[in-house]
Parts: sequence; structure tokens; C-alpha cells
Amino acid sequence: MRLGCLFLAGSVLFAETLTVDLARYTVPDGWTREEKARTSVSHSQIDQKNGRYCQFYVWLSMNSAGSVEADFGAEWESLIVRNFGAVKPVAREAHRLEGWNGRTANAVVEKAGAKTYVYLQTYSNGTKRMTFTATTNQPTHYQTVIDGFFSSIVLGVAPVAVGGGKTTNFDDGWGATEQADWVRAGKDGVVVLIHYRLPDLRPFNNLDEATAFAWNQMVVPRYRSLSNVWIRRSFWSDGDAFHGKYFAQADARDRDGKPVFIAFFKDGTYGKWIEVIAPDKATFQRRVTAVQQLDGTNWEPLVKLGGLNKFAVTAGDLVGNWESASGAAVQYYEVYTGNNAGMAYASSTESFAFRPDGTYTSVYKGAQNLQDGRGTRFHGETSTGRFSVNNWEMTLTNRFQGATHKFAVQFEAVKGGRILHVYRGNIEELHLFKRQ
Repeated sequence: MRLGCLFLAGSVLFAETLTVDLARYTVPDGWTREEKARTSVSHSQIDQKNGRYCQFYVWLSMNSAGSVEADFGAEWESLIVRNFGAVKPVAREAHRLEGWNGRTANAVVEKAGAKTYVYLQTYSNGTKRMTFTATTNQPTHYQTVIDGFFSSIVLGVAPVAVGGGKTTNFDDGWGATEQADWVRAGKDGVVVLIHYRLPDLRPFNNLDEATAFAWNQMVVPRYRSLSNVWIRRSFWSDGDAFHGKYFAQADARDRDGKPVFIAFFKDGTYGKWIEVIAPDKATFQRRVTAVQQLDGTNWEPLVKLGGLNKFAVTAGDLVGNWESASGAAVQYYEVYTGNNAGMAYASSTESFAFRPDGTYTSVYKGAQNLQDGRGTRFHGETSTGRFSVNNWEMTLTNRFQGATHKFAVQFEAVKGGRILHVYRGNIEELHLFKRQ
């Protein structure tokens, strides 16, 4: 926070410049500040002597509906209509911000002979939206302060969709899009979020404790209210130590106050957290699955949702340097003595350089020790040829002994980038990260 000056009609009023979420803005010094966790920050002045008040709200950022018109409409309905009744917005000129589109409007609400003047300003960059409101009963006194508040707003850069936000439309009707924190998919009114985030669950002794921790970290902060929360007990997990099913569900109200049903799921130790948002529990059970308290749940529909994190590859996507590494080891012990009898191991790395002119170079390096008395053996191979891509298939020429190989390829979205999965039947399988 820093102190500044706000010039009002020839006088000088000391002011505070604050930062909340993506926004930096200025309010008069000395106004009362109040925070509502995960919802808003407000600043207000109540002048009881003269019977007047003014209040500003800074509403925390939300995911955009895709356009400033849709975002403004949703915010006006949620913040103005639901609190003050159906009033028609009167458009005003929004303060311009680079990289953001803005919409501003005001209205007059009259109840029991008293008038309230409301103002709402929404900004959207197509990925995130952020809204600011003001209310007063004496605009003639506070108008300069209100205008100063709205014109002081500066917005930072919101998280953007990974790699331009690839989209896949699946044959069964699902559509999936890369976003900054998850893959978002939808079908028939049901939304699925495949989260990139993987909280550390090692401190927890059972699945229900781990599920509760992830639920509180990843789900609770993003909803206005939750009720009927149920976390499935770990000893009904329908799996072994590595394939247990993590599951929680609840009725909720989203940031707009709309009622929804939330299911939260992870398939085993190495699965991704999947959040399913349905209009209600019956819709979730009908279109996805009904999770039982005891064993017997059909988990396959939930597990299959993880496959929605799948995106096609173009030749332009590949340009750059990619690499992978893998390894395996087996420790041996004497049957009768229990003494260490050595370890057999194998490890390998493979890197690819794809160039804009359609050529590539791949370098394979491996090491192996089979505990057969020959020690560690090293081997490697370098190939240079041409590559081409047709959505889900990549062709590489001049591979081993000059052969041309075809691979199935797909992207998996992760935080800040993608994993390139490459398969040649059961012969070759690579999972490559792009090296910056």
C-alpha cells in the first residue's frame, strides 16, 4: 500500500492506493474496509450526521464466460438484480485498460421512498473477469469520489489459456478446452474440470483424509456456499493401495449464487483430480454415475473423464526441443542369507529437435546392467530425417536402419505447458516435455 492524493473540485483529499487480486485502485483515506473471504473487499463511509453514505466493492476475479457482454450481464444479474430488484442498466463509458474490455452502467433503485444509486463496472479479457461496484444515496456529494474510484482502476495480466487454448470435440459429444488451471470440458449441461494441481497427499494415512485436504484446497474457495458435504470413507475405496478411489460430493452455490452439484474424484495415486459440476445430484447420477457408500460403484464413467485431456498436434506445435527420460531397477537378495546380491537396472534418455523446415534430429542414449557379469553396457543412436503431422499421427523418416515410422501422437495439458505422448504400437512409447 502507498499513500497518494486524490484531487476533488479544487481541494486535496489524502487517499490509499491498494492492490486486491488482479486490481490496483485508489479509495479515500480513512474509509472503513471489510473483507469477505474469497468474495470481495469493500470500502465505505457512513456520515450519520448528514444522513449520507457511499460504499465501494471490489469483487474477486472469476473465470470469464468468453466475452465482456456475457460477463457484464452475469454480474449485473448477480450483484444488482438479486440485491436491488429488476432494474435496467444505463450505460456509461468505461475507463479503458490495455488488454481488457470494459462495460459500465448505473441505475436508480427506489424503495419506501428512498433512492439508492448503484454503479457496476466489469472488465474481461476473455479468460478472466473482474467487477467493481459502488452504491450511494447522495450522488451529488459523492459523484467525484465515485468517478475517481472507477478511473483509478488498473488491472494486471490475468492467467491466459495454455498454448492458445487448444480444443477437442469428441465423437461422443464432449468438448474440451485447455485453460490456465485445468482442462474444461462440457456436455449436456455437465461441466468437467480436470485440474492440473496435485496437492501433496503423503502426510495423510488414508484416502478420506487426503480427499478432505484436496477438497478444502481446490474446491471450497471457489464456491459461495457448500452443504451436504460427503467424503467417501477410505475402506470403501474399491481399489488397492495404488488404485483407491478418492471421492467427495456436495450441493453448492457458485460465485453467481446459482445452485449446482459438485463431485470431486481422483483415480488412484497417479490420477488427476476431476471436478464434475452438474445442475443437481440426479443429473450427475444419470449422466455420469451413482457413487455408493459401500463397494459396487461403477467407477468407469468417472475414470474415462480423465481421457478428455487429449488434444491434437500440429507440425507448428512440435517446433523446438523435446526430451524424455525413463528407468527401472530390480534389487536382488540371497534367498538363504538375505544379503544384498546386487541390482539390475536400465535407463535411457531420448531427445528430439524439430525444426521449422520440417527436419528433425533425435538422439537416444541408454545404459543397462543385467547383473550377468558384463558390467554396465552403454548404447545410443542418432537419427536425422523429416517429420510430418496429421492431427493424431506423426511420421518420421530415416529412423532405425533408414525406416519410416508412424506414431500416434497427442498432447496432454499440464500447468504451464503440455506433455507430448508418442506411441508406435507396443514397440515404442515416449512422454516428452518441451525444453525451453
